[in-house]
Amino acid sequence: MGGARGESKDSPGASSVLSNPRGEGRKVSSATLQKWEGRWEQLKGKVKRLWGDLTANELLQTEGEYELRLGECKVERVKRLEELEQRLWND
Repeated sequence: MGGARGESKDSPGASSVLSNPRGEGRKVSSATLQKWEGRWEQLKGKVKRLWGDLTANELLQTEGEYELRLGECKVERVKRLEELEQRLWND
């Protein structure tokens, strides 16, 4: 059944529509979006940490390390969620 979060009958989990400049949309699962958010968080953390290293700013280094680890946790959480969903739907 479709839910308030955009769930459909066919697939488990919510989905969003991403559109390109021409206005054509494509459905993307929320797990995919969360995974990309985690990867973006990792990239931001790496850049902050590197900039903190270059400027000898310990606070920026620490913030970067925090964001890097936070992104890793988000990606890992989504991977485990996908594995769990796969097991549930295949059994």
